[in-house]
Amino acid sequence: MHRDGDAHKAKISPEFAARLAHLKPQQKIRAMVMLGVDVPGKILGQRQARAERQAVIEQIHHSAAPALLEIDDILKHYNGKRLAAGVNALGAVPIETTAAGIHALAASERVAAILEDQPLSLLSMPSNA
Repeated sequence: MHRDGDAHKAKISPEFAARLAHLKPQQKIRAMVMLGVDVPGKILGQRQARAERQAVIEQIHHSAAPALLEIDDILKHYNGKRLAAGVNALGAVPIETTAAGIHALAASERVAAILEDQPLSLLSMPSNA
């Protein structure tokens, strides 16, 4: 279920990978795991009725269930945990684990990408000089 080699590195940005490399082995980090979920339906960008959007969200939740089981096994092995009961409408789930756990998740065929969970900050306003 895991890919070997460097293919999983494309799932983690170079900047995030550099920060992971500087963590202590047991230090934990939060991230968003984007699952590779297949959802048939209208082409993205097409207008959908509320009921259609809700049906797509339900399909995402249903199709993510097997992936969540695999993610839970990986997280357990690396002393990590999910920070939400299930995926959101985009097929993402927040997690907390070690750097080794992040790399193990990235090696999973069920994971499309892993994004660093970063705090939001306001952009500085340009001064009117």
